[in-house]
Amino acid sequence: MANPARKPKHPGLLLQDIYLADLGISGATLAAALRVPSERIAALFRGAEAVDADLAIRLGLFFDKDPAFWLDLQRAYDLAKARDENDYTGIEKHGAISSFFP
Repeated sequence: MANPARKPKHPGLLLQDIYLADLGISGATLAAALRVPSERIAALFRGAEAVDADLAIRLGLFFDKDPAFWLDLQRAYDLAKARDENDYTGIEKHGAISSFFP
């Protein structure tokens, strides 16, 4: 189980708490700037919407950050959530699969 103190926050919460709060930008303003429905940003803030490639590109353009930054936040959150919600004990390791990928 992941350490709760180090569990990543949902990217929508980080976006709302860190970026938008500092800039004084509302979710509706961000949605308009990104050209997405305000419901999509509201769902992102609630943690009900994930950052996909499309949204990562839009956020990257708006904040002048690499879209991979936003996807990495989502990936870290998804992995931590999966580890917390599932039991992976008993899965046997069978070595690397590097022979399949040159």
